[in-house]
Amino acid sequence: MPTEGGKKRKVVFMARNGILVEQQKNFISQRLPYANVQHLKGDTDEAMMLNAFLEDNDIFLFTPQILVNNLNTDVKSLSVFSLMVFDECHHTIRNQPYNTLMKKYLLEKSNGIKNLPQIIGLTASIGTGRAKSEQDALEHIFNVCASLDVRNLSTVEKHKDDLAKHVSIPKEDKIPMQARQTDQCKSILLVALKKTLDFLEDLAWTEPNLIEIMHKCPKNIEDKEFGKWISDITKTAESLRRGRGRNVVSCGKYLQIYNNALEINRLLRTTDVALYLARQHEEEAEHPETFTKEESCLFETLKEVQKDLRKVKSDNPNVHVLSSILSNLFAGKEADSNSRAMVFVQTRATCRALAAFLNEELKSIYVKVSPLIGKDTRGIDKGGDNVEEMK
Repeated sequence: MPTEGGKKRKVVFMARNGILVEQQKNFISQRLPYANVQHLKGDTDEAMMLNAFLEDNDIFLFTPQILVNNLNTDVKSLSVFSLMVFDECHHTIRNQPYNTLMKKYLLEKSNGIKNLPQIIGLTASIGTGRAKSEQDALEHIFNVCASLDVRNLSTVEKHKDDLAKHVSIPKEDKIPMQARQTDQCKSILLVALKKTLDFLEDLAWTEPNLIEIMHKCPKNIEDKEFGKWISDITKTAESLRRGRGRNVVSCGKYLQIYNNALEINRLLRTTDVALYLARQHEEEAEHPETFTKEESCLFETLKEVQKDLRKVKSDNPNVHVLSSILSNLFAGKEADSNSRAMVFVQTRATCRALAAFLNEELKSIYVKVSPLIGKDTRGIDKGGDNVEEMK
């Protein structure tokens, strides 16, 4: 490798995944056969002796933790390198290895150390972190850029046509959901949910540990935050001694049932909502003899909701729009036998209900649909450990 100011140039390429590091090592070795390339793996003794390889090699490839482990022991300063490449640089946050390296870099820079390496960060998307607003998203982006000591941002402009040959750029279509003029199913569920919420308030106000959480109840019970609030109050009630929170926990359970049913109703048909409630009814009815008086009242409300839903005759045009899109994808004029689809929804209950609906709707074109459920087990609708994709 050529020298710079009398110092032999040293390049580091880092990726967070060992497989990606291996791929880059093979690619670089093919394209730069004259360079001495050293690939260090984290499970080897050599990974802790980086300094021993510096003199005889030009390009180093490893995961960032390897360099972190060598700092201050084998590698005294980052100035031994000329260029450092961070793949997936959006992970330069919190206590991640990339951020540890950049803290070292910025400290050495502030101390006046010369010949520090150029930093190049690569990412497909810098992301927005856990932002809940546009301002939070901007704050996250600024923080990542500050951590990387960013001076210039670069995107592909000159060779976009060449990029398009190697990168599949998704097409984005926005299909607005259709608002139903009347929604009897929603009205029935909201009445039951509000009735259960009133019942909960009568119970919770006598429990000091629940007062603060009760005051945090979202004013709009159709807001996404309402589901989190249900989980919070249920979790707190479960910690009450001598079973005092049993009835409160039961209220939380029924609130979650109705909240899930409302979410199903936004996308699916009334029959799908009724099927979900019937399954919940079946689970609750296993041991009615153990119910408290309050739990019996809650159970009766659930039965009344089911009776009222039997009188409702309504469909949901939105779920048929979705099935039509999928039908065209798998059996339309431009269908591809290698096609796969993923549909994202808000809750596990909706995921299972939608998978059941689509399995029935698409069986004539031999499309198999499976729900993908995460491991989180908060709330009444607990997820399993299965990992499946929609096919």
